[in-house]
Amino acid sequence: MIRRNTRTSAATLLVTLVTFASVALAVDAFKGTWKLKIEPDPDSQSSGAKAMEETVHFKGETMVCAKLTTQGWPAAKCDTDTRGGMGAASFVSMAKHKTEGSMKWTGQITGSEMRGDLVWTRADGSEWRYTLTGSRQ
Repeated sequence: MIRRNTRTSAATLLVTLVTFASVALAVDAFKGTWKLKIEPDPDSQSSGAKAMEETVHFKGETMVCAKLTTQGWPAAKCDTDTRGGMGAASFVSMAKHKTEGSMKWTGQITGSEMRGDLVWTRADGSEWRYTLTGSRQ
């Protein structure tokens, strides 16, 4: 009887610890400073798009891009999904500039790595497409 209770208690403790660890990793998926390399696709590059480096912070439901903020891009609302568990998460963010158009960011985070896409719809309606890769610093 004592052995069965000990096994049951140990199993319950293990499940509880794994559950809390998964929740903690998912919640923390966006924390920190992210250094990103943003590369245009060939069509966008041929029409003038340039590679960029950016530093991103997620604050609550907001995504802040350090360099773009200095160019008049506002912090943007960010929808996040942490249902992937174990440090996996995804996000979608949309920023609008007064004169430069809009940017839609989509990405996936796994552990300390980020991958995704950026579509910059320019003020004239043309689109520049980028891929983004980076890591938490």
